[in-house]
Amino acid sequence: MVALEVLEHIPPKDTFTALEQLYRVLKPQGCLIISVPMNEGLEKMITQGHNPNAHVRMYTPELINAELKIAGFAIIWERQLFAFHHFYRLKTLLARIVFKKKWQPNNVIIKAKKLS
Repeated sequence: MVALEVLEHIPPKDTFTALEQLYRVLKPQGCLIISVPMNEGLEKMITQGHNPNAHVRMYTPELINAELKIAGFAIIWERQLFAFHHFYRLKTLLARIVFKKKWQPNNVIIKAKKLS
């Protein structure tokens, strides 16, 4: 099963209901591939009244891992990556030249398994 860029749109109070449903419909030993954005400045977007993606929640790798484990999933692997977007090359170039920084991962993708 695949759930890419979904959980950040679900209110925190409903997160475990969503995870429980994903767990329920998976066959025993079935796998879930899930991704969530991170490092996107959601707090700033909300306080400025600009949230074009309608995200209601920020994630860290630790948070999504913990929620999946609580929901009964076993984590098989995790990868942090930089999701490409329209301004990827410009952002990378500016980060290197102006800020002397390498890019930071902005997504986490996890493969988890239903144990029973």
